[in-house]
Amino acid sequence: MGNDLIFDIGMNNGDDTAYYLACGYEVVAVEANPQFCESARGRFSTEVGDGRLTVRNIGISSHVGDLTFWVSERSEWSSFDKDLATRLAVPASPMTISTMRLCDLLNEYPPALYVKIDIEGSDSDAIRTLKHCSSPPSYISFEGHPAAATDIQLLSQLGYCAFKFVRQNDWRETTTDNMRWHSRKRKIRAFAANHSLLQKGLSHVRPRQVEANGWQFPAGSSGPLARELPGRWMDITETLAVVNHRRALDSTFEIDGPGAEWWDIHAARHEQIGRGEHIRRRNESPTQTPVS
Repeated sequence: MGNDLIFDIGMNNGDDTAYYLACGYEVVAVEANPQFCESARGRFSTEVGDGRLTVRNIGISSHVGDLTFWVSERSEWSSFDKDLATRLAVPASPMTISTMRLCDLLNEYPPALYVKIDIEGSDSDAIRTLKHCSSPPSYISFEGHPAAATDIQLLSQLGYCAFKFVRQNDWRETTTDNMRWHSRKRKIRAFAANHSLLQKGLSHVRPRQVEANGWQFPAGSSGPLARELPGRWMDITETLAVVNHRRALDSTFEIDGPGAEWWDIHAARHEQIGRGEHIRRRNESPTQTPVS
């Protein structure tokens, strides 16, 4: 795949970085937790040695300097926001971490193909700085959150015209075609949370196993690039409709309550759509049969 550059912002244990490297990409992996950085340098010592991987032990924030980072016992919840790191009474311990803006980091390197952002509670801070980026990435993704609509609108102003809303349980995309299907799934999961026998039965039902380039993804990883996933790109109008639908479900089932799910939002710039990435408007005939 040539020398395309990917930024893994929020590397965590390195599972996403492993996939990007296996696909032949060059990677800059950014992680606030120094233990994960040390582990990654050992796990990927060959790639670090040959210059294909750079590991940066920094935090990404709108603040430049030092901040208190809360290392949660659920590592994926570690955050500069103590409330996020300790939700559901999960313990977290503080450490001081140097921080920088995402735009300043990106401007140190050649233009990126893709930037994955998964930095608990700080995704919006990172996205807001992209207006200062000299060459914004072709693709970007961030974790869904209550203010995601604002981030989508900002990305649209920065030249991102196509979006995918991907459920991370099984990498099914959500569009206006299949929102009812996703609603039913979430209602069933929320109902099962209060019925032990049903919950036990559903625990044996596994999400479909999705592979990309022959790679099996560990649980909790962000998964493939959006252009590697099936499904179609949406314009901003349809994307915001899906986000509003998701917010309504969150309001009903509580964001971290029964039926909670993890979503990523992927965005592509205008020039990528011009190179063959198809975006279907809401009134256009689908190119595949939607899930309903």
